[in-house]
Amino acid sequence: GRDGLIGLEATRELARRFNLDSTQGRDGLQRFNIQNTVIADACPKIPRCPSTKYRSADGLCNNLRNREWGKSLTAFERFMPPNYADGLTLPRVSIDGSPLPNPRVVSVAADPDADFPNQRNTLMLMQFAQFVDHDLTLTGVSRFRNGSAITCCDEELMANPSKRHYACMPIELPADDHFYAQFRLRCLEFVRSVPAPRPKCTLGPREQLNQLTAYMDASNIYGSTEEEAKSLRSFRDGRLASTFFSRDELLPRQTDSTQECNEQGTDFICFRAGDERVNEQLSLTAMHTLWMREHNRVAAELHRLNPGWKDEILYQEARRIVAAEFQHIAFNEFLPILLGRNVMEQFDLLLTPYGYSHSYDPELNAGIGNVFAAAAYRYGHTLVQGNIELINEDGSVHKRIPLATQFFNPAEIYAPGNLDRFYRGLISQPAQTYDRFVTEQLTNHLYEPLGQGFGMDLVALNIQRGRDHGIPSYNDWREYCGMARITDFSQLADIMTPESAQAFGRVYKYPDDIDLFPAGVNERSVPGGTLGPTFACIVAEQFRRMKNGDRFWYENGGLESSFNEVQVEQIRKASLARIICDNTNLQYVQPLAMIREVNWNPKVDCNGQDIPRVDLDNWQNEPVWT
Repeated sequence: GRDGLIGLEATRELARRFNLDSTQGRDGLQRFNIQNTVIADACPKIPRCPSTKYRSADGLCNNLRNREWGKSLTAFERFMPPNYADGLTLPRVSIDGSPLPNPRVVSVAADPDADFPNQRNTLMLMQFAQFVDHDLTLTGVSRFRNGSAITCCDEELMANPSKRHYACMPIELPADDHFYAQFRLRCLEFVRSVPAPRPKCTLGPREQLNQLTAYMDASNIYGSTEEEAKSLRSFRDGRLASTFFSRDELLPRQTDSTQECNEQGTDFICFRAGDERVNEQLSLTAMHTLWMREHNRVAAELHRLNPGWKDEILYQEARRIVAAEFQHIAFNEFLPILLGRNVMEQFDLLLTPYGYSHSYDPELNAGIGNVFAAAAYRYGHTLVQGNIELINEDGSVHKRIPLATQFFNPAEIYAPGNLDRFYRGLISQPAQTYDRFVTEQLTNHLYEPLGQGFGMDLVALNIQRGRDHGIPSYNDWREYCGMARITDFSQLADIMTPESAQAFGRVYKYPDDIDLFPAGVNERSVPGGTLGPTFACIVAEQFRRMKNGDRFWYENGGLESSFNEVQVEQIRKASLARIICDNTNLQYVQPLAMIREVNWNPKVDCNGQDIPRVDLDNWQNEPVWT
């Protein structure tokens, strides 16, 4: 954060000194960089690239010409220049210069709660989507030097806002808020994301930091830095570290108890995984556990086939296979539900049915767009269920847990048999429908401390985060995606429900002021898909870059990192259903686990032939790199 701040402050100072307007400051100063100046040590140093068969942990050297593309701890990319009030760092304002509407007011108007179960998809769609996100994006938030969290809302600071930390951007609550008023709450905590050093160390507007690798490399399983990757390994037979608890293989437990965990007894310690949010809610923890088990299953199988292989080779080869399975499942089962076939075709996202794909483009930067992380990929919040069902083997509901009681509270995972009940719930319970309605478990009770009665509002946080990151307006993104700008609120009725269109007209002054997130989740779905046209376009563009800009993409041929053709053929058999079958005690799973059980997708026996297996015999005597 410090390095990013140095470049940003230098830019602001120059813009002030030379009296540049917001566009000159934003665009003009990017021609200059600080490489040979007194503040040059704020530029990242980049080592040389070894040529290898395996990915680095941090994404460095995936692209051999631009080594830092997609690396963890670098700035998000911009699909379009940012919109800051001063061109550089201050949050966006209305086109007439007045403040934009309060994010909480927008949240209440545009995204109320209502229960509409999804007719087509299981809750696994939501859970897989969040798991994918945690492979790709984690934005660094400003903290005090000693690492403690910055607060902005305590009474002293409310009375004297000038004492607030400069990174504070709290969300003021209206006195008559329909929910928070009963708690006399007037402010929701919000701290700005840390400024990141700009690519190639140029001067220019504020950028934000992605702490993860941009590539779909299963970094949520393995970690996004060398150090993190090492801390998650057992160093025996290529396996990842794990804990055994009443015969179940669970994730390794945290060693320090500093994490924000509701410890309710000595045994309920939080877990560790490749992404730090693993304990955020229980179905996410269950997903991390599933994939850790898959790695260990693959490593054991490779060990059986190649008894001479050492730990390092077993680990790297298993990691390479698991990441390929993850890519295949994401593009074969998940994206088609999200985007529909037309959008998949339009953005070159369809997988190659046989042989190699030859789609790798070393000129394409696979880095994560800021808009994807701060707005578009947050669409999944509308799919979240307020209550999670744990389901028994006979299909009966063992218990229903309100989401708000399971944030950072792993107790339920330790109960014998519960993990399997979570997996059954995820493939049986419907997701919520993709619509303007977001469960109040997220809009009033997010991260609620036990017994407090209220939590945060995730929709308001999403809106504020978009403004913090300089995300341009909804209209700008419509235009970016090749659609007409909205010039009158009444036109919104063509793309969303009349109620939604009216809600936007009530809270915003001008169509050009509308924030991307609330408008994006209110759009009607594209044909055959889930997302509306604007989010579908942004999400599809991101996944196109991720597939065609990844040297290690599993369908690529002719590279030292490529699978042979027989192996690629096997990876194409991977499915989420098979991964559940192989790593849990579930006996019956429908072949498409993100789609509800229907006559063409019935639950079938895991031991039968209906759900194909990836045959690892093709990795016997695999040539390895030491």
